[in-house]
Amino acid sequence: LSEPDGPSLADDSLSSCGLDPYIQVQLGNKLKSQDALVDSGATINSMAEELFNCLEGVQLIPSHATIVGFNGSKQSIWEYADIPVSIHGIVEIYRFHILPSESTIEEIILGKQWQRRNNVYLDWANDRVYFDLGDQCTYLPFTTNLDFTMMG
Repeated sequence: LSEPDGPSLADDSLSSCGLDPYIQVQLGNKLKSQDALVDSGATINSMAEELFNCLEGVQLIPSHATIVGFNGSKQSIWEYADIPVSIHGIVEIYRFHILPSESTIEEIILGKQWQRRNNVYLDWANDRVYFDLGDQCTYLPFTTNLDFTMMG
């Protein structure tokens, strides 16, 4: 396993605070830094329209789909984009469905599509996400997501 840069999880005050599974990713051609929620309940990867509009050189592709929330609510989405994402220094293209910003509180969600492709394992006891990138197994600590701004 490769050791990521960032806070050490040996500090009990950080690892015992019950962090949600957010990890740091860089998006688009100019690698905009962003916290992404790793959500095993989400079937697709999704991104808020407001965040997508900050990316350069990425095209929207028309496509209709309906997503169903955990509470049974339904949301139509009309576009997706294939976006370069850098995680732990490795850049790959991932498909994200673009959601109207007012309909989501998460700016970016890495759903089951991303998790299956990278063989993701959430280590809740140590607040880490383990995954395969390229030919290596690595992990990242959950981020504190302190600079996340809720939209809505």
